[in-house]
Amino acid sequence: MGSCVSSTHAQPAPSSNSGANANISASLNEDTKAKTLKSKGVISNGSMGGSQSASQQKGKSSSSRNELNHSARSHAIPPDDSQNPDSAHFYPYVYDKTLIDMIKVRFTKRLAKAAKSSDGASSTDTYSNHNSSVQSISTSANKNSKNSARSDSAEHSAAAGTSVASASDVSARDDEWRKLVVHNLAKLDDWDFNVHELSNLCGNRPLIYVAYAALCKYDLFKRLSIDEHKVIQFLKKVQDMCRNDSVPFHNATHAADVLQGLNCFIRRGLNEYLSDEDIYATILAATILNAENPGLDNNYQELVESHMSTLFNGVATLQYHACSCVFFMIQQNEDCNIFSGLTPEQTTDIRESILCMVLETDSDSCLNAEDITSQTQQSSPIPGDAIYKELQGKMEKSCEFSDKNDVRLLMRVAIKLAYWSFCCMRPSSVFVESLKRLWTETFTQSEIEHEISPKHSTLYGRTFKRPTNDDEFVALGKSFSYFLGKKLKPLLHAFVDGLLYRLRSSKSHLLSNRKWMDEKFATCSELRKIPCDDQLRVQLKKNQQEIDSELRNRPIPEQARVIPLEEQSKRRRIQNEEQEQLETECREKLEQRFQGNEWRNGPLSGEAKIYALADYDSIAEPLTNEETRLSVMKMFDRIDHWNFDVFALTKLLGGESLFLTSYVLFTKYDLLSKFKIEQDILVNFLKRVQLGYQMNPYHNAMHACDVMQVTNSIMVRGGMMENLDNIDIMAALISSMVHDYDHPGLNNAFQTHSHSYLATLYNDRSVLENHHCAQTFRIMREEHNCDIFNNMSAEQRRDARQTMVGMIISTDMTNHGKYIAAFNSRIESESDFKNKNDIRLALQIAIKMADVSNPTRPLYLYLQWTDNIITEFFMQGDKEADHGLPVSPLMNRHTSVLSKGQIAFLQYIIIPMFNSFIQVFPKMEFTRKHIKQNQEHWETHTEIKKEEFAPGQWKDMHLAD
Repeated sequence: MGSCVSSTHAQPAPSSNSGANANISASLNEDTKAKTLKSKGVISNGSMGGSQSASQQKGKSSSSRNELNHSARSHAIPPDDSQNPDSAHFYPYVYDKTLIDMIKVRFTKRLAKAAKSSDGASSTDTYSNHNSSVQSISTSANKNSKNSARSDSAEHSAAAGTSVASASDVSARDDEWRKLVVHNLAKLDDWDFNVHELSNLCGNRPLIYVAYAALCKYDLFKRLSIDEHKVIQFLKKVQDMCRNDSVPFHNATHAADVLQGLNCFIRRGLNEYLSDEDIYATILAATILNAENPGLDNNYQELVESHMSTLFNGVATLQYHACSCVFFMIQQNEDCNIFSGLTPEQTTDIRESILCMVLETDSDSCLNAEDITSQTQQSSPIPGDAIYKELQGKMEKSCEFSDKNDVRLLMRVAIKLAYWSFCCMRPSSVFVESLKRLWTETFTQSEIEHEISPKHSTLYGRTFKRPTNDDEFVALGKSFSYFLGKKLKPLLHAFVDGLLYRLRSSKSHLLSNRKWMDEKFATCSELRKIPCDDQLRVQLKKNQQEIDSELRNRPIPEQARVIPLEEQSKRRRIQNEEQEQLETECREKLEQRFQGNEWRNGPLSGEAKIYALADYDSIAEPLTNEETRLSVMKMFDRIDHWNFDVFALTKLLGGESLFLTSYVLFTKYDLLSKFKIEQDILVNFLKRVQLGYQMNPYHNAMHACDVMQVTNSIMVRGGMMENLDNIDIMAALISSMVHDYDHPGLNNAFQTHSHSYLATLYNDRSVLENHHCAQTFRIMREEHNCDIFNNMSAEQRRDARQTMVGMIISTDMTNHGKYIAAFNSRIESESDFKNKNDIRLALQIAIKMADVSNPTRPLYLYLQWTDNIITEFFMQGDKEADHGLPVSPLMNRHTSVLSKGQIAFLQYIIIPMFNSFIQVFPKMEFTRKHIKQNQEHWETHTEIKKEEFAPGQWKDMHLAD
């Protein structure tokens, strides 16, 4: 027999969360619990008759619920000993099998329709009919319980009477508790649904019951042929991943509230646009959005430079983390595979929809402090909110919302509104309780930030600090009222008036809540007296430490590489045997050469030590003779030129060229003195980057060196330098240097199709680009003496990091069209590309051009790069075939037509991108000559159709032309 759990005290979690449990419960749940008992008194006393006075009913109701709470704490849900509440292994989630069966009876579509047609009556009659089903299930459970007790009494006659009576009483209280839960869930379609009442009944863990009810309501187990048992196991795990006892707001209760809000949207018209897969994705997105949330938001992650923020590059950190944690859990537990029974196409569709929706809940992009506190009555109803403009644009064009991307737009709008539904579509009682929980969490975070660094606590414009006087409290209310009116109201009105007309009545709650904020907020003692909680502050910091520790210690499987690590180690060993450390004489001559007047800046301060670490023996061939040294210096005199030959440089240096080229460019722009970068730290960082590149045919350190040099050339020769500051220059150089760091030689398509660790970690979004970026910042933050940003201010670090992340992620060709469209849009608006956002966009286009610049370079360089990339492509194609994966376009050595592929790349990627860039920076006009010559080359060499010979043979043939 299953058993119930009522109050938050009922679950002594095995983790450290239990330490803060009582304190948080006392501050957050006491008032709500009292309201719950009062509102449910009718249900508790239903069997006692109606002749008592109101005070008698209230007293008996409270007494009944107190007994119920005591019963909940006295026995565990599953019968096995490991689940005993006195056991250290007691699960922190709640699950009652009998209640699940009752929910299924109530919410399965067929039974609901049958009940409706049988009496054609109101929801009250439906609920009355449902009670008979509940009674039937409960009676069966009672009989089983009593039979079990009687069996025991035959052997233990002395305690028989006590055992039977105890089992009967417990069973009755269990049934009463289940009725209360189902009664709450019966309001799943109403905006008056009070998730806090349900949460108090379920020990702060209502998510599993709300999610299961929603799945039954839409009959998805049958319609999608998904495994009900696996979904239930999944819901258990996800509810366990929410830190319900230590996080006041972003927990399972809030996730259940969001899910119920989405259900209201679906039931009132959104279902007309959604498929069964879309509805399933919507339910799952709400279910997982708070998984492993520490109660400290994305701004905090960036402020403290957490490992989580490093891993996800500071972009929607908590949202990406929630998705990846859940999908890792599914991979590792087949018993939780919610995609079991679905086709691969359905699985891909649902996962992409989930990610789109969860990312939209990044409240830092929605609740932007700058927008809220400015109080400037701008004409734009929601400053900076792109999704509103996107929705408005679609509706102005009379969009039918039948395309998948358009449907996902509706799903994103729905979850954004549902995320904040407690303040725009709920009664004021729910609004106040949710706001109290949100501000408890937010105020505590603000205090933690102040502990870390008082000057940094306002770095990100945080406004929701704990008010210390009446004026600050009133100002806080005005800020939130402004958020309601300027952020949520326009989006809600556009969504409801334009699409879901049946939701128009829900707008009244937004109006009433704004009115409440204006008239009653100042006197609300619940919000005014949110107490400081030292234990909560400690617990939130502990949550963060636990998550970061788990991420650092997570076992990472060896990823597939186009060239296995064993083979790479062998090649490096042979190479190292033939190399020695670069001589100090060469270093001194290089410094003298590159610190002259022909360079942009003056000499470096301090003693330069390019190769301070003696163990770095794989940089370059010893330049022991004057002729070689002069040749290298002569090459670097042409560091800004478009025909800079990185192949010749690499040959002169006897191997890798990235380290020396990077040092030359840092010296050229005097970045060491401008940002107080210590010589040894720069050397360590450059060394680590050099060694981090794999020995792939194409995506290697030489390619990184080439992209870095071309990016520099675009900035200098293209005329961008006058718009760039020193941080832009350094960020651009580092981005191009590391943009393919630790590239395995197998592209994003391979990662996704093979379900690699990286693909799961980054949710199939710009997988390798996220990895390159994250590993770069991991080097800076976690490896000894490698933080070249160490002496920069917090503002400078943030500026450089945001520019770098944007540039590296932009090299994902999957999103190529979006970047070009954004750039062309700025051209049409006649931007001068001098504001920060436009400068970053121009730099993103610049690194994209540099990354694929081979077809715009002199032919002798272009053909060498083509040989390298085709070699790597065919190696990936072979590996895909070996793994039973679909062979990617252009990677099948038996069918690929080289000339057609190159001509198409020039026509559809290179020419449009360079033409757009030249409109803004006309000095790049010279590249058109190379593009034309290279295009003519392929048009006259159509006989090169297949790779039917060893790599490199065709290169010599072309070079002879």
